[in-house]
Amino acid sequence: MSDRTRTSDELMGHVLRMMSQVEHAAAFGAHLRGRTETLAIPTEVAGAIDHLAGSSFPGLDALPAEALLQAKGALIALFRQAADLLEHPDRAPGWLTDDPIVLQAQGRASAVVADLLSTVAPGLEGLAERLSSGGAFCDVGTGVGWLAMRAARHWPEARIVGLDLDTRPLELARSNLAAEGMAERVELRQLDICTLSGEAFDLVWLPGPFLPRSIVPEAIACASRNLRAGGWIAFGTFGAPPDPVAQAMSDLRTVRAGGYPWSAAELGDLLTGAGLIDVSPVERTWQAPLELVVGRAP
Repeated sequence: MSDRTRTSDELMGHVLRMMSQVEHAAAFGAHLRGRTETLAIPTEVAGAIDHLAGSSFPGLDALPAEALLQAKGALIALFRQAADLLEHPDRAPGWLTDDPIVLQAQGRASAVVADLLSTVAPGLEGLAERLSSGGAFCDVGTGVGWLAMRAARHWPEARIVGLDLDTRPLELARSNLAAEGMAERVELRQLDICTLSGEAFDLVWLPGPFLPRSIVPEAIACASRNLRAGGWIAFGTFGAPPDPVAQAMSDLRTVRAGGYPWSAAELGDLLTGAGLIDVSPVERTWQAPLELVVGRAP
């Protein structure tokens, strides 16, 4: 980096360039809200945000409503978390919110995990067949239940269990399940993954960014003990585009959520140490901010 003295004008220019991208994302989110909610957006404002959205992402109008809801959820959750970072950089790490807007938005966005798991399942020995014919899936950190519901739709014959420690998300999850007619399809439990016993799952999802580093080895070991022979663990971490700033932001988001930015090699060692085989990162062929490392019970 140059040693020359930077000017206040350069600093302001840097801030404004960053804010242009922030405002663009906000306008895009406003368009998605207008598409998925009953809002009386003033005509002149609606025209401007619709033009911006259409020019920046042609073909948006052809996408299904569920895709728009997921994208809207991601934008709202990330904006709320970014605002929290700006306003409260001194707060302790951890997923501590009970704001229903943030919880529902994060939950909507996380449903993409079930989509990705259904995409990679055919490449994991025996998994797709098991889940399509009465297998069992455990959604650890189920939150408000959208991921579990999406899994139930992908695998209508499978038993779906959602675990969470916090009362407020589980209350919202029960309401969401009832509203979607899924109350009989997803079993919710207020339970710590590290105390789970006597189960036989074919797939356990572990949300790495929301699991404190200190409990991850035990969580992996407990999940592995509750797999059927041949069952899989999928451990997820936040992913980022391959550039240093995006990776640093991903790591910061993980730390703020209470997790640890594990490398694929570190996770591989933990999964192998828990007795799993066929341990490997899954090649990322999607743009959602998710990396997966998987392992199979012998």
